[in-house]
Amino acid sequence: MKTKPLPVEKGGRPGRLNLDSLLTTGEKRDAAAYASRLAWLIALTGLLFFWAGLHYMDERFFPHRFNPSRHIIIEQDPDTYELHAWRDSFGRVYTPADAQVRLFPYAAGGLILFILVLGTGIHHLLVQHYKMLLLIKSERWQQAVYSPEWGRRHPGF
Repeated sequence: MKTKPLPVEKGGRPGRLNLDSLLTTGEKRDAAAYASRLAWLIALTGLLFFWAGLHYMDERFFPHRFNPSRHIIIEQDPDTYELHAWRDSFGRVYTPADAQVRLFPYAAGGLILFILVLGTGIHHLLVQHYKMLLLIKSERWQQAVYSPEWGRRHPGF
């Protein structure tokens, strides 16, 4: 029985399979639904981690930022309510020019980027894993992988 060669991604690493071309229409639909549900789950989890990360960074690494439970307002603009200076319980005065206050937005941006990259990577891995599970359940995958010509084209796999 002659099997057709497995499709390989163009421009990808040698030996890397294009799983979408091996799936049937129904399996592609199932994979798309799984990817959509997984994206929502990862987005909600990322939002939760962002909220928790901001609070952790605020308490642990940026204690000079204004916190109404720890600081007393010393100077404030009466029209815009912008804070110009605040004091902690030890009498230390902080301003918006303080390094910890100035750098907090950059740390929050870094946290957003970290969560986005991590979420994207996890989504890609789990969707590829699900597609591989769909292929393993089908007989097409076993016929394609165990063909002698595939073994000759992908030595050491």
